Amino acid sequence: MDQITSISRKGIKTTGEKLKQERKTENEKIRFIVSKTFLGSTGRFRLGFAWIILEPMLTALIYVFLFSVINSSISGEEIIIGIGTYGVFSSSFRSGISGLAQDNGGFTAERIRTSVLVKADLLYSAIEGGIRAISMLILLFLIMEVSVPGGLLFIPICSFLSAISKSMGYNFALISANSPDIKQFFDFFIRLGFFLSPVLYPLSQTEGLHRSVNMFNPTTYFIELSRFVTGTLEEQIAILNLQSLLVLGLFILLGIRGVVKLDNFRWRVSTWN
Repeated sequence: MDQITSISRKGIKTTGEKLKQERKTENEKIRFIVSKTFLGSTGRFRLGFAWIILEPMLTALIYVFLFSVINSSISGEEIIIGIGTYGVFSSSFRSGISGLAQDNGGFTAERIRTSVLVKADLLYSAIEGGIRAISMLILLFLIMEVSVPGGLLFIPICSFLSAISKSMGYNFALISANSPDIKQFFDFFIRLGFFLSPVLYPLSQTEGLHRSVNMFNPTTYFIELSRFVTGTLEEQIAILNLQSLLVLGLFILLGIRGVVKLDNFRWRVSTWN
C-alpha cells in the first residue's frame, strides 16, 4: 500500500511511502533553491563564493580606518562586530522585503509551496549570516584580539538574526511589490538605523533620547551581545529585563507573522489566483 489516509477531528493526515517521497522531493527543492541563490549572489564575480567573505571584511576595514582617525577612543574590535552584526540585519531585511520578487524559487513548470520557499529562504539566510560572522571573526583573529571560545558564539547569533530579519521583512513584501517606491523608504530607514544604532560605538556612549530609542531597537541587543561574547565589551547589556524581553519578543513575533502571511501575499500577486 502506497499510503494510508486517516480522518479525525484534527483533519486529514496522509502517511506512508507517498508522504516520504513528497518530503524527499521538497528537501531536494530546498537544496536546489539554496544552491541557486548562492550561485546568483556569487556567479557574476570572478572571486565567486569568496566574495561573500571578502565584502564584509573590506567594508569593516574601511570604517575601522576612518574612525581610528576621527575617534581613537572606539576600538576597532567594537566597530567590526557592530558593522558585521548590523550588516546581517540589513542584508536579510532587504531580502525579506523583496520576498515576492522571485515567487517560484526558479521553477517554471509548477507552483512551489510557500513552505518550501520559506524553508529555503531562511536556510540560505542562516548560512549567509553565519558566513558573514565567520568573515568578521577571521578579521578579528588575524589582526586584533578576540575571545576564541566565546567568539564562536557570534556565528549562531548572526545566523538567528539573519533568519528572523528576513522573516520580519516578509511583512512588507506585499506593499513593496505593489508600491516599489516604498523600498526607497525602507532603504533610507536602514541607512538611518546604521548611524542611530550602536554600530560604530558601544551603547555605553549613548545618553538621553538617543539611548532611550536604542533600548527599543532590537538590533541593539544583538550587537551588544555579539560584542560581549567575543570579548570586545566588558559589561553585557542587561537582556533579562521586561523592556528587552518585550522588544525581542515583538521582533520574533513579527518574524513569525511574516512567515505566516507570505503565502497569502503570494496568492494576491500570483497569476495562479
